[in-house]
Amino acid sequence: MTDETPPRDAASRKLRPWRVGLGVSGVAMLGFAAVVFLDEVRLDQYPGVAAWLIGALILHDGVIALAAVGLGMLLRLAGWRPITTAIVGGATVVGATMALIVIPAVVKDAIGTANPTVLPLDYLGNLLWFELGVVVVAVVMALVARAVSGRRR
Repeated sequence: MTDETPPRDAASRKLRPWRVGLGVSGVAMLGFAAVVFLDEVRLDQYPGVAAWLIGALILHDGVIALAAVGLGMLLRLAGWRPITTAIVGGATVVGATMALIVIPAVVKDAIGTANPTVLPLDYLGNLLWFELGVVVVAVVMALVARAVSGRRR
C-alpha cells in the first residue's frame, strides 16, 4: 500500500458490490435510453431536445442544487446534524426536480387544450401528493437517523 492509497475498511469493501451494481445499471439504463432516443426521435426534433436538456441542466445545477447546498449550509449553521441536513437536501432536490417536470403540465392544463385527452390527469393535485410524500419520507428518515445516532452514544 502506497502513501497515496487510503486504507480500505470493511464497510467500504462491503459497499463495493453495491457501487459497481448501481454503476452498471446506470450505464445500462443510459444505453437503453440512447437506443430508444435514436429510434423514436426524428432528426428535426434534436435541437428542441438539446434545448430542453440544456435548460434542465441549468435549472438543476444552477438553481436546485444551489438551493439545496444553501439550505444545507443554513441548517448546519443552525446546529442541525449532518445526516439530517443531507436528508433535507436530498428531499429538496427530489421535490424541486419533480416540480420542474410537472409545472409545465399544470400551466398548460390551466390554459386549456383543444383535446381533453392530452392532459387527462390532475397534475397539480398529484404533484402536491407527491411533495407531501417526499416530506413524510424525509421526516421518517430524519427520525430514524436521530434514533440510530442516539443509540450509538
